[in-house]
Amino acid sequence: MIIIDITIIVLLLILAYQDFRYRAVSWILLVLAVVPLVINAAGTLHYKDIIFNFLINAGFVVIQFLSVTLYFSLKNRSLTNIFNRYIGTGDVIMFMIMCIAFSPVNFIVFTTLGLFLLTIIYGINYIIYKTNKLIPLAGCMSLILICLFIVKITAGVDFYDDNLIVGGWMIG
Repeated sequence: MIIIDITIIVLLLILAYQDFRYRAVSWILLVLAVVPLVINAAGTLHYKDIIFNFLINAGFVVIQFLSVTLYFSLKNRSLTNIFNRYIGTGDVIMFMIMCIAFSPVNFIVFTTLGLFLLTIIYGINYIIYKTNKLIPLAGCMSLILICLFIVKITAGVDFYDDNLIVGGWMIG
């Protein structure tokens, strides 16, 4: 499966480059990224588990988007459509694609820590440079995912096994 992992890394690198350079990503590239991620998942999980994980993870993404919509709606004192103003279509599709790559617990940890890290990095950037640049969210999350795939290749980490996260909290 190392060929699949390397293919995913290459596709994510191209996606990150596009997002940082053009602030947009090719929809064809996003579609191409789905194939090796599904193959990767199928090497570990039954198709019913892949669908179950995807639905749980997608539900978490929907809750995040609804929360952001609620925040901006309260801030603006009117119902606010966050899409294409605060969050791009490519970002939404990227999050849905990432739903395939993880078990629900790992996905929640990945997205929460990834978004927290980006908030800190871009917050510091704003404080230092006083620029209100758009965050290339799909590209940044791609870079974080690339790092995780490198860890997966070198350390044999399984993104569908929650024992690394949940097991650390268990006493036994």
